[in-house]
Amino acid sequence: MKTFTLRDAIDPNHPTSARVGLRPLMLKLEANRQHLMVIRSMLPNDCAEHCVYVSCTAKTMTLCVDSSSWATQIRLDSKRLLTELHALPDYVELTQVRVRVSKS
Repeated sequence: MKTFTLRDAIDPNHPTSARVGLRPLMLKLEANRQHLMVIRSMLPNDCAEHCVYVSCTAKTMTLCVDSSSWATQIRLDSKRLLTELHALPDYVELTQVRVRVSKS
């Protein structure tokens, strides 16, 4: 029986990583990191640094921020964010931007 190393499991380009189950998770994590970069570029600098994680499904983007006061600020800006996201081809299907406080 062939054994796999941890390096094999976390390397998204290694052919065996899909078999040990981490490849899809690593790809999703990278996609979420890209979404975070897009959102941070659309937010004012003072708000952007407080957005710590973004998750996106076909219709909903969820932003996680580090405090309730920043969540309120970003919620007030969510309609503008959704409008700007619709201008990008990857986000035309979005119908909702949600803002949550991160449990850290």
